[in-house]
Amino acid sequence: MGEEDIKARVRLSRVGRVPLYLIEDSGFFPRDNVYEYSDDFNRYVFFSKAIVEFIKNYDVWRPDIVHTNDWHTGLVPAFIKEGAQR
Repeated sequence: MGEEDIKARVRLSRVGRVPLYLIEDSGFFPRDNVYEYSDDFNRYVFFSKAIVEFIKNYDVWRPDIVHTNDWHTGLVPAFIKEGAQR
């Protein structure tokens, strides 16, 4: 996040046999509501960057498709494209 490194943890869960990867951090997400916080933009930039870092650094597989269906993950395609151009 800019010049600041923020640690995230990836948790693995399953829905039946389908793996489900969850991004966890101690400050941005444990809240009573999803929206209406003054740092919402930073929260979802962090979330998008954490997704991209996970994809880049996870050695087991690479996704063929990354589905981003809402503004929370809307920057993921841009961050992926930015990384591909470096």
